[in-house]
Amino acid sequence: MKKFSRSLFLGALFCFSTAAFHVEALLPPVYESVSEFKALITSQELTIQMGSGEMIRDILRDDKGFVVTGLRHTLKVDVVYDPISHPGPAKFHLVFHQPDEIE
Repeated sequence: MKKFSRSLFLGALFCFSTAAFHVEALLPPVYESVSEFKALITSQELTIQMGSGEMIRDILRDDKGFVVTGLRHTLKVDVVYDPISHPGPAKFHLVFHQPDEIE
């Protein structure tokens, strides 16, 4: 009986952990968007490109990624989706363009 209980426990643990993984794969697009915004605002490259003294006034989402507007510069950032071999959250990376000076 003890062996059966252990097997049942391990089987249930496996099912719950697998179910948790698949639930993550089924998240709505809003969570993907939040992930992209987090990646942008926590990126050290954003600080490098805009300059640490630049205040960000606006971040807009467009069809390719983001347009970040500061007091002196505008910066385009592309969101590039990486191929994945299994279901799950989208994998992506950010491509920063050279900032344009605001006139």
